Amino acid sequence: MSDMPDMASPDHCFTQENERHGSVSHSVVSPQWLLDEVRRVYAVCRLETCESLECGLTDRYVIAGREASFLARLHGRGERLQSEILYELEFASHVSKHGLRASVPVATRD
Repeated sequence: MSDMPDMASPDHCFTQENERHGSVSHSVVSPQWLLDEVRRVYAVCRLETCESLECGLTDRYVIAGREASFLARLHGRGERLQSEILYELEFASHVSKHGLRASVPVATRD
């Protein structure tokens, strides 16, 4: 995956400033910080790398180890309703249980 462009570079992502308040409306999470958080929160295989794929309304990262790789999607706070997120997770699990390929949620350690 090292051939992929770093989508978190300034050429691909940006922050916007509110002229009146100077507040940030979008910021990009460091791939290393995300990798550290995923290692801390999730009990999955040994994860070694995290690369930014895309940023925008949803920031996407590939987190990989020798045994498996995962797609992490980060949404800004308040961009989606909890009911929307739960519906999407339930639908993905349902589709996967019926033999179709789908990104399914990974349980946290607790």
